[in-house]
Amino acid sequence: MLPVGNDRLFRQLALDAGSGKDLYEVFSPEIRDTSLFNGLNQLLRHIEFACCLSYGTLSDPQNQEKTAEEVRMSKQRSYSSVCEMQKNLQFALEQLIWAMDFYTSLYKLAPSGDYEVSFAWGDGILTDTTVEYAQRKAMVDSGYLKKEKFLAWYFGISEEEAKEYLPDDGDVMF
Repeated sequence: MLPVGNDRLFRQLALDAGSGKDLYEVFSPEIRDTSLFNGLNQLLRHIEFACCLSYGTLSDPQNQEKTAEEVRMSKQRSYSSVCEMQKNLQFALEQLIWAMDFYTSLYKLAPSGDYEVSFAWGDGILTDTTVEYAQRKAMVDSGYLKKEKFLAWYFGISEEEAKEYLPDDGDVMF
């Protein structure tokens, strides 16, 4: 028996419900997964737009139909964003290398002198490397591109090192 006026402070358990029925009933409503997933997908699309990513990077690419122009603009936005990130990363790495050179020269940890830094980011979003390889190989086969330049590009080495890869007779079939 609850004290008078305290029915809001105390909750009674229906223990008499345990006779013949389960004492506790499981609360498991049916989840409305379609509307929840659609809401999550919209949230992911907003994140993609805010981060300059193309639609479908995080969200479900099959969820909404888009025109070819929307797909192209989305890819272009993503490409521009990646190019800006690469440019800023390159600047940061150049500054880091300069600082490392400065301190190694200051503390005589390495011989001082000039250094050369090169970056090749490529175009992984829009260019297929197998197609680029085939195009460069066709240029070598037709005589428009030197073999050592092709090897230097393929292996990421200097042309002098690429010349060492070539046989002495000069007739190489690629």
